[in-house]
Amino acid sequence: MRIIVIIALVSSLLGLGTLVSGTADAGVPRLDSREYKMLLRPDPFEHPRRGARELWALVKEVAGNEGVKVTDDPGGLEDPKTRYLLFLDTRPFDLFTRGFVLRRRQDEKFKDDREVTFELTLKFRSADPGQAFDQAVSPDPSCGGKTKFEEDVIAQAGSLRSVFSHSGTVELEEPWMNTLEDYARIFPPLASLSLGPQARLDRVNDVTVEERVFSPGVLDFGKGPVAGVSIAVWFKNKQDHPLLAELSYKCKFATAAEAQVEAPRRFLTALQKKLKDRILAGQTKTGMVYKQNSPIHD
Repeated sequence: MRIIVIIALVSSLLGLGTLVSGTADAGVPRLDSREYKMLLRPDPFEHPRRGARELWALVKEVAGNEGVKVTDDPGGLEDPKTRYLLFLDTRPFDLFTRGFVLRRRQDEKFKDDREVTFELTLKFRSADPGQAFDQAVSPDPSCGGKTKFEEDVIAQAGSLRSVFSHSGTVELEEPWMNTLEDYARIFPPLASLSLGPQARLDRVNDVTVEERVFSPGVLDFGKGPVAGVSIAVWFKNKQDHPLLAELSYKCKFATAAEAQVEAPRRFLTALQKKLKDRILAGQTKTGMVYKQNSPIHD
């Protein structure tokens, strides 16, 4: 078991793909999905629709060169989905420095109401797939919810980086909570962090993000699952200038064999070459929020 996990981690770091087994007992747990991501400079998205159209045209150009079939969704470039999100942590960022992210997200129509349906997600991230999967993140059974095990493949300047995440998500209709004890009632694993039940969890760096997500189409690599494309533009605290943009596409896996298909990774490398001057290297969306007023390593 130990040998298999080590091989999987080394393969990921070398860009050779991830060893994914059919069951957890046979090696690295099977992925639910893999998302390919590229964080981009915000300047081309001062006008988000125009920036999304220009970026999608470049994606389609690369797809044509790589033999990837594209299905357009014109409405996805005209009518972005808007959501509001924030991250919760102690002031020293005890969750983040331990590999955890606690995110609250709600739809645009609920943005001005503090007691409405919202989505709460606890995520643990690691470069080690076994460590990520082994970390408990499940919500309390009374809250319902779901868990996922995913890999993010992130394009940087000249390289790709893999981060594995195990997450639990619930939908709630409760007032805002304040302490670790409050949130541990929903996600019991938080109680094991030894931070004290009355540790206060506040909005990270007082940042609320307005996220506009364009869904311009679908990529078909010929083998494995198709991948829906997203272009996300983040705005900080109602500012007009965007904080960042991200191009991503996600493959969801029904079988372990689907996760072995390399075409989506090769396509990310091709996009990386095409968009090299636009890449915001060494960053993640969450990390950008944490770094707004704090020199913290993501």
